[in-house]
Amino acid sequence: MLSAFILKSILSIPSTKLLISFLNISSEMRSFCGFNKVPHKSQFSRFKSDFLDDLRDLFHALVDITEDMAKEVNPFLSSILITDTTGFEPYVKENNPKFYQSQLRKAKSYAKKIKK
Repeated sequence: MLSAFILKSILSIPSTKLLISFLNISSEMRSFCGFNKVPHKSQFSRFKSDFLDDLRDLFHALVDITEDMAKEVNPFLSSILITDTTGFEPYVKENNPKFYQSQLRKAKSYAKKIKK
């Protein structure tokens, strides 16, 4: 089950329902997770509620371990802070896909004016 949640995070799968769909489609993903049969959504939910605190502690401990390893490999690159904010969706206009489309249209229009 833990492998499934790690895979969900790595692939940025937004919901458990979509994860289950991917697991049903892909035998490789099922094999990676160690599933012969895809668990029901309630099993994923029960796992998260039972082990949420333990999982949080595990990932915090992993950060502590990997941070030292990263410093050994390349001190400069390890000093750069990178965060994954896919779980946060503040309500701002920049998070709306229409905003990006309008910006793209403006850029294309500007590019055409420059070419003339």
